[in-house]
Amino acid sequence: MTSSDLIFEKIEQIGAVSGKNDKEALIANMSGDKEFEKTLKYAYDPFTRFGIAKVPERSTYGAGTFTEGGHTWTILDKLAEKELTGNAAREAVEKEINRLDENSSQLLKRILTKDLRGGFSESTINKAIPGLVPTFDCMLAHKYEDSRVKSWPQVVEAKLDGVRVLAFVNLTNETVFFYSRSGKEFSTFDHLKQPIIDMLSAARADKVDDEAEYDTMLHMVFDGEIVSGSFNKTVSEVRRKDSQATDAEFHVFDILPIRTFQKEDKAGCLLAGKYSYRRNLLEFVVSKATSEAIKITPKYIVNSPTEILTIYDRVRARGLEGLIVKDLDGLYHRRRNHGWMKIKNEESVDVPIIAIEEGTGKYVNQLGAFVVNVDGVKVNVGSGLSDEQRASFWEAKDELIGRLVEVEFHEKTPDGSLRHPRFIRFRDDKEK
Repeated sequence: MTSSDLIFEKIEQIGAVSGKNDKEALIANMSGDKEFEKTLKYAYDPFTRFGIAKVPERSTYGAGTFTEGGHTWTILDKLAEKELTGNAAREAVEKEINRLDENSSQLLKRILTKDLRGGFSESTINKAIPGLVPTFDCMLAHKYEDSRVKSWPQVVEAKLDGVRVLAFVNLTNETVFFYSRSGKEFSTFDHLKQPIIDMLSAARADKVDDEAEYDTMLHMVFDGEIVSGSFNKTVSEVRRKDSQATDAEFHVFDILPIRTFQKEDKAGCLLAGKYSYRRNLLEFVVSKATSEAIKITPKYIVNSPTEILTIYDRVRARGLEGLIVKDLDGLYHRRRNHGWMKIKNEESVDVPIIAIEEGTGKYVNQLGAFVVNVDGVKVNVGSGLSDEQRASFWEAKDELIGRLVEVEFHEKTPDGSLRHPRFIRFRDDKEK
């Protein structure tokens, strides 16, 4: 066994080298040392929290260390399990810090603050000692492709211009922790905690006759976006450490049992159920919310790519970022998966108008589409135009030939055309 003061020196040694490979090699050399591995796990495991907002300073200087089964680890275990909280927790930590020698005291502080200051991440740890630290991974969306849709209907939700946040709720001890998609804890949304606890508690109370759901709802995770004005303002507020973002809203789009994040399932989380089940449960739970700061992301049922693009135009016109297309039968995967696909303004090209096409139906005697030249390929662009634009552009159609337009699209096709082209604006500011 390695004593805690020697582990501290090892962490300092790792922090002193700059190369990632060098850090990985030093960590790998300590593989098999139970005390060292336990230190890494306690400091980096995103699901282990100690509940100490401010670590007490030393007032006396002891000479102790902590080893396997020792008093320090017992305190950390009790803090993590919430068996030791409040003033009792602070007093126990302060007493222990004073009992330890300088290096061991520093190591305990770094574990409690979950920052070993070694300049390495959990990914480096897991490369050196595979599987040591659970990773905090949530579901991410692939870029939208028509061919990936295997059945209809699908659900689309507006993609908000906010910050991804997952709220871990424990009704047993009435706690809520907010995390980023990478596992970083946010401390600026305290005003949302009690409303979330009250909401989930009320929903759970109505499930008392369903034993399985009643038990599962004791520990849940809400997946969503925090929005507080503009994107830049939201990012600024979630980074705060000394004040609260009291105007932040939590727009929730998924609900999952906490065990989803405690066990890796490469085929998707069967325990959480299909998206259709999760969405129905989420709607039920959020219906119990009494705070206007907790909202559910609206959903739309679609039956074709055309319907998806129609809704996409609507949400873009409202200034939103785009859409997420979701498979009703899809499971929650803690990685990027085609069960969720995103449509957003990711690619655009400036191209000349070479022809104008008249519309049909309600758009007779109005602009139906621009025909543009994309590297020698003719592409019709009829999406992204308002009724007013179609009328005014048709009247000036002879003047539009040769003008550059910015066209947004989702991907280039094998023959060089554009998939889902959408008019954005004229680019008269650029040379042809």
